[in-house]
Amino acid sequence: MNSLLRISFMDDDTKAIFKTCKTSRKLVSDSVFAVIVMILNHDQGMKCDEKVFVTMDYAHTLVIVDFLKLSVAYLPSIFEDVGSNVQQNVGVRLDSCSDGLIKCNWYVGAVVFTAVILLGSSGALPPWAIEYMPEIFQSMFLACASDGDRFLSIIQASVDIKFERNGKKIAGRYFEKLSDSSRTNFLEQAIISIRANNTEGWRRLKGAIKNLCGGKKKEALYNLKPAMTIWDASRM
Repeated sequence: MNSLLRISFMDDDTKAIFKTCKTSRKLVSDSVFAVIVMILNHDQGMKCDEKVFVTMDYAHTLVIVDFLKLSVAYLPSIFEDVGSNVQQNVGVRLDSCSDGLIKCNWYVGAVVFTAVILLGSSGALPPWAIEYMPEIFQSMFLACASDGDRFLSIIQASVDIKFERNGKKIAGRYFEKLSDSSRTNFLEQAIISIRANNTEGWRRLKGAIKNLCGGKKKEALYNLKPAMTIWDASRM
């Protein structure tokens, strides 16, 4: 899938064909939604007997993170389908979303996607996978057409959006008990990072999220560290 995205966006002609092909967009959006469900099923706040998942400890997680980055940057329109899938199959409370955007599937998809990335920092993903978060933030900013206010509204809503079934925050347990002062400080850093829109700025936002989530998770189920692989080469 990652190779398909890279090849399809190498030049304007293939890019135009891919963007207008409904089957291609559905393939990517369904895959992104599948990843969202996978990460949701790794929430460290759930009991072990409630989880049904494939471990995220191995090389496929690196490929998944790369896929998310590419999908968002190259085909931001997928959030329309992701938002529809989320509302039909997951169920979310939209009272944390901006009033004028509550019925916009694209906005809902982008908010839930961002909340799931935050959930990754709460222990749903291996700590080493979180190191790629700045690249995903940069892709999200591009998906918002580099509109800082739009991206900020998505981040704000992602901190608060909840599951419809139990009223818990999608972003995870560390955001569940977030104090007003911590929330304000985090959003202030988000504003600084968005205005900077550079590698250092997105790294600082990642650092702010890790601080909110208590740094490294000693109680997490992940023990492995990433290693250099020939993942792409071995598949060719």
